Amino acid sequence: MEGKGIQKGMKFAFALIITLLLAGDVFASEKEISNGDKDKRVMTPERKKQHHAMSIIEKQWNLAKKAMDVGDFQTAGMVVEKILEEAVSVENYKPYKNADKPKQYLEDYNFFRETLIKLKEAINRKEKTIGEISKSVDEACKRCHGKFR
Repeated sequence: MEGKGIQKGMKFAFALIITLLLAGDVFASEKEISNGDKDKRVMTPERKKQHHAMSIIEKQWNLAKKAMDVGDFQTAGMVVEKILEEAVSVENYKPYKNADKPKQYLEDYNFFRETLIKLKEAINRKEKTIGEISKSVDEACKRCHGKFR
């Protein structure tokens, strides 16, 4: 009996976190940003939107992974759906690095989006491949960030 109460509590906590994330209270700085030892770049309104969206996606992704870890597939599926909705804007971003390679950027974006769609489908079916696909999403993020951020 206690296990069910804990499980309900976890689902409520995840639902509350989702609500807070979707409120969008995470804002990027309007000041200059620095990317390690590289030159400083001014935060334009367009870049601010990009940073805001990516911050939301990152927080949602961390929440989805936690939900998958505890077997809360309903929450995980809802969060992945929200990531897919937010990720639509990523297609039109202007990368910091390699901006002269839009074809490669779109290929990486499409891989990210397709992998998220596969993950959502696997979550809906509660397939054993969820963990493997989740790792592919992580790799898609790292690959794109390594080339373009």
